[in-house]
Amino acid sequence: MEKRNNEEILRVSEDYKKAYNQADKLCRHMPQVLKGLELPKDGSEYSKGFNARVELYQLEQLKMKQAYQKFHKNFGRSISNKDKEKEKDRGDKEIEK
Repeated sequence: MEKRNNEEILRVSEDYKKAYNQADKLCRHMPQVLKGLELPKDGSEYSKGFNARVELYQLEQLKMKQAYQKFHKNFGRSISNKDKEKEKDRGDKEIEK
């Protein structure tokens, strides 16, 4: 009896799946559209699926940003103007044989 209840909980409606997949396409191929998009607030299955994927995308973006900041903090270095000039000079000099 518990298996049946768990299966019912895991099932989602076709509208939810359709909205989730459409939002997934937007997130992967046109994320800039999400910035100007107003998310539906009604309680329909379609809006729940769409909002679920957009929220997951935003969470993924936040985690990537935090990981980048942590990496940059630990291993990144800022390049001053003097360092840039030194690198430029190194590239311009010819190697003598």
